[in-house]
Formats: sequence, structure tokens, C-alpha cells
Amino acid sequence: MAENELESRMSQMRFDTENLLNLIATSNIVLDAHQLYDPTFHEEHAAEAEKCHIYMIGHTPTVKFETASQEQNKASFIYSVSGESHTVQAKMPAGGILKLDQGAYILMPNGQKVWPDQWAIGKELSAQCGGFDFNVLYVGQAFGKAGSRSALDRLSKHETLQKIAIQGVPDGRRLSVLLVQIMPGTRLITVFNPHAKEQDEDGSRIDLGLDKLYGTNEAERTTLYEASFIRYFQPKYNRVFKDSFPSTDMKSLLACYEKDIQSVVAEFGFDNFPYLLCSDTVPKSDHHIAHHDLHADEDRKFFFYGKG
Repeated sequence: MAENELESRMSQMRFDTENLLNLIATSNIVLDAHQLYDPTFHEEHAAEAEKCHIYMIGHTPTVKFETASQEQNKASFIYSVSGESHTVQAKMPAGGILKLDQGAYILMPNGQKVWPDQWAIGKELSAQCGGFDFNVLYVGQAFGKAGSRSALDRLSKHETLQKIAIQGVPDGRRLSVLLVQIMPGTRLITVFNPHAKEQDEDGSRIDLGLDKLYGTNEAERTTLYEASFIRYFQPKYNRVFKDSFPSTDMKSLLACYEKDIQSVVAEFGFDNFPYLLCSDTVPKSDHHIAHHDLHADEDRKFFFYGKG
């Protein structure tokens, strides 16, 4: 952006001190939808899932192991991704012999079984396909009230998930669920703008930002993150099931609206995350920043309620 263009945009802003609430995803769990009905999966991941605040339902590519072969010290693993064949080659350990038995493993000279590096294979497959996409269809809250069922248990009984499943899944795709934990506490980004229409002579704008930062609780942060990515991705089924947003109680939503928050920046991005999030309106990427300016009352009403 040219310097004069930036100055022109900054001069349109009302206040010289702008406070942005920054909400960041810190951990995640990705699972196939059918795993929600697997008691063993619940037991293994219940503790992690309980920390999560947000869930996203989406379509991801099907990845199926077909076969593998060995030629001297090289192994070739053949997978079908959304029905298309892909081959990943890997170097065999010295003396290893490739075996097939409900998958592939390597038999070492001492009799030990060694399994191929699935993470490395998945990374190579994703690269060959231009990145595995996670097409976001719905964004909601996994954050429950104290004493409620576990997050995985709630999702397994979730009517919206069941409605989406009934719609059917395209060939070569599968229904997946992404659980997201939001960073405890909220970060505040303060921008000082010398070209603004009004100057903060007494520091009251900074104080206002700090009040919002420390006055925003976990339920409200969850609501803001959910709303940010619903407005950002515009998921198909958040539009179809209009009565499902917000998924939180109206009390938290109203509290966020009345705080008169001026700007929200919600982020999602992880190193080595296996998917690139996208939607019908947002291209796939390994990092997403949902930035919403809420200076005008109409913008805030649309952000929270979907209408001006």
C-alpha cells in the first residue's frame, strides 16, 4: 500500500488510539465425524477436548492406503486421495523388508516391526495435492456450561452435525470436525494514528481498551471468536440454519455487543497443521486472520446479529 494511500485511510478514522481485541487459537483436534461415536476415542481425547471452545464442521479429502512395494532400499507407498492415485517414496532402513498386513510395516533383521512415518507420508501427499483442504461448512461452540456433558459427547448428540450428515457427503470427501482451543485471556493491540479526526488528549481511549481487555470473560471471548469466523468464512450451514447462530446464550452475546468493542482480530494458524482451511468464499490457506472493524453501530449489529 502506498504511503499516501495509507495516510488517506488513516485520516478517515475517528480516533487516534484504536484498540483491537486479538483472539488466538492455541491448540486443536481434528477427527472424522464417525469418531464422535467411538467410546475409545472419547476416552483417549476427552481431556484435550474439554479445553476446546470452538468447533468447525467441514469436508476433507478421503485418504486411503492401497498398497506398497519395495525395490532394493526404496519403498513406494500408494494411496488414493479423493479417488486419485498418489505414490510416496521413502528410503528403507538397512536390512528392512517391507511387509503388507492390514497396511504396511517394515520387518527389521532383529524381528522388530517398524511402521512408516505417517506424518511424513501425509505431508508429502498433501504437497502433491496442493494441500489438503478443510472446507468449513459450519462454525459453532464446543464451550459448555459447568457440569454439562463433555465436548465430544455434546457434539455426538449435536442436531446441526446430524442435519449436515443427512445432506450427504460428496464422492471422495469425508465429514470432519475440528476442535479449537482459544488462548486464555485476551491480547490487546493498540494502534496510534496521528492522522485521525479526534486526538486522545487524556489517555481515556487507552483506558477504555484496557477496560475491555480485562473485562472480557471466557464465554464472551468464545462468542467473539465464533462470530468472527462465521462472518469470515460465511459457512454454508450457518446460513442455512440461521436460527443456530449464535450457539451461545443470548446473555453473552448481548454483553459483547454492549461493550462497544471497536475492532476484533481472530486468528487461526498452526505449524504442521495437516489441512488448509477454506470455504466457498475464502481460498485455502495455512493461516487465517478474521479482522472486523466495528466502529459503526450498523457494523456491530451485523457482526453480532447478521443484520443492520
